[in-house]
Amino acid sequence: MQFKRSLHGMQVTCPGGGTITGSQVALLFTISRLQPTTVRKLATALLMTPGAVSQALDGFDTHQLITRHQDDNDRRIVHIILSDTGKKAVTHLHSRRYELIKAAAADVSDEDLAATLRVQSILIKSIEKLNEVKLTDKKG
Repeated sequence: MQFKRSLHGMQVTCPGGGTITGSQVALLFTISRLQPTTVRKLATALLMTPGAVSQALDGFDTHQLITRHQDDNDRRIVHIILSDTGKKAVTHLHSRRYELIKAAAADVSDEDLAATLRVQSILIKSIEKLNEVKLTDKKG
């Protein structure tokens, strides 16, 4: 729980200046993965309210990380994509995250890394089995 709280207050410097929070980093990665997307889709993906997503996106406008385009067929729908600055920020953040993970794992032995991989593989298989059971239950 302490780790989660420390991430909550984290501030990250973006290329071109400005800072965003750890929560906004998650939002930025989600936009990158889902784009073009909408506030409603982002809220669903991140288990947030549309209002909370809109508030976070306002900060992205300030830093010019996103662009918004109104839907041609329905003016109530606004599509969100990363701007060129946003794409650079995501690339920078991915790179920084990789370097942090690499540094954190530097003191972990190959044997421990192999054990971690085995545990993760077992967990993934278990989750996949649980999902199959849930899907079977819904069909029947």
